[in-house]
Amino acid sequence: MRSTCLLLYLFVWVIFSPPIFSQVETDVESSYSIEKDTLPYIEDRSNLLNLRIYTLVKSNSVTIQQEDDNVVLRPNSPVSLGFGFNFKGLGLSLGFGLPVSKERQEKYGKTRRLDIQANLNTRRIVGLGYLQIYQGYYMANPGDFTEWNQPNYPTLPDMRTLSLGASAFYVFNHKKFSSKAAFTRTQIQRRSAGSLALGLYGNYDDVNSPEGLIP
Repeated sequence: MRSTCLLLYLFVWVIFSPPIFSQVETDVESSYSIEKDTLPYIEDRSNLLNLRIYTLVKSNSVTIQQEDDNVVLRPNSPVSLGFGFNFKGLGLSLGFGLPVSKERQEKYGKTRRLDIQANLNTRRIVGLGYLQIYQGYYMANPGDFTEWNQPNYPTLPDMRTLSLGASAFYVFNHKKFSSKAAFTRTQIQRRSAGSLALGLYGNYDDVNSPEGLIP
């Protein structure tokens, strides 16, 4: 009797239960997957003018290490306000250091600097070159060597550094992976992709301080 009632209940539940659209959801997901697979990996937007405003702090510090002791020398780098654009295959950015307060100059000293960077972004080749010239440094950690209670840091106003560097690498999967999407934003990476890269880099650093490297 219980078996008969159970079978009858299952029969009625199947007949009168609301429909289940599991197959429809699968079709929607399948169509979405097909649509996603037909999207191009890279969408080019280089015909549009790309304008940007940015702030950054660039520096060129020097660390002198002897056994467990480190002397850290830093320039008094201000915050820079920059403007840039990208259009077609050209791009330019210019940054200008914001005025430094008198109190900050008294505390960290005065730094003069020239900082230039050039980038190359093509489908296959990504390159970078830079030139940094800084004059005027301060010792950032005098408390590691003596009881330094003064508000101003020891300075080396005549200390000068020169840094030159360049790097370039080849993108193997350039048909699916776009470096421009990350750096110049003149392209959009519509579908996820990565790439192996092979390249070279080199740099030259020179430090000159008539007063020595220890203030």
